[in-house]
Amino acid sequence: MSLALFAALALVLQEPAQAPPRPNLVLVLADDLDPRHLGFLGNTAARTPHLDQLAREGALLRTAWAQPVCRPALATLLTGRWPHEHGVLSNLHPKRTLDPQGTLPVLLQQAGYATYCAGKWWEGELAASGFDAPAEPDPRFGREGEGTADLARFLAEHAAQPWFVWWAPSLPHTPHRAPARFVKDFAEAVIEVPADFEGSSEGYIAAERASLAMHAWLDAELKHFLNSLAESGELADTRLVFVGDNGWATALNSKGTPREQGLRSPVILWSGAAGTTPVVSDELVDLVDVTA
Repeated sequence: MSLALFAALALVLQEPAQAPPRPNLVLVLADDLDPRHLGFLGNTAARTPHLDQLAREGALLRTAWAQPVCRPALATLLTGRWPHEHGVLSNLHPKRTLDPQGTLPVLLQQAGYATYCAGKWWEGELAASGFDAPAEPDPRFGREGEGTADLARFLAEHAAQPWFVWWAPSLPHTPHRAPARFVKDFAEAVIEVPADFEGSSEGYIAAERASLAMHAWLDAELKHFLNSLAESGELADTRLVFVGDNGWATALNSKGTPREQGLRSPVILWSGAAGTTPVVSDELVDLVDVTA
């Protein structure tokens, strides 16, 4: 693990005297995240106030590398191993799922955590992979509140023990068709067209505005989840990690390539408990470090 990530974890995951010995854990996985569309990374047109707040209050690691496609990246997060070690090298890897032995949800389940898979999942049966619920993954999770009621019931039923939530909505993944309440906020957003862009400037501007709306939607859904934890009294006992599974960019080489726009994702480490110390680091880390 890098020194920057170790130091950030030590500060953000520290246990105040009144906190339980095993806090609740949430791993938030944004799907095809474009870091240029986040307010806390400098985009003044972005509308991500809740993520911005987490970044201000927790540890922000601004330069993390992910694998440039979804499934290998998620396999790395699950195992804490590089793709050449866990063997999942593409989204279409034939007839292969991870050996659940030693994966993050299995280890946490063995440690007494209730475990829930909310959203995107690639690696076979949830029960065999260390998740207590749901019975089947819900690919709609996080879009217009889909699946959130079942998650809330699960957490209420397991309030007497620590829990782990794999929170992976299909946001801000394409198609970029956000609800109108998000789209309208960007109708007049000023978008700079790259000087070397070849194509319709109007099309590029429209695509960027649509992408900004999707990132705003992700932010709103995460805030809804955190509000539900606050209302249940669980937020102060919760530690959260936010990361994207890979990068994405409008009309640029990104997902599926070794270019920065395909690889880069910020990491936020955040604690619901009071008294933690904010951290900002530009040291390079990887998804392997996040799992560790």
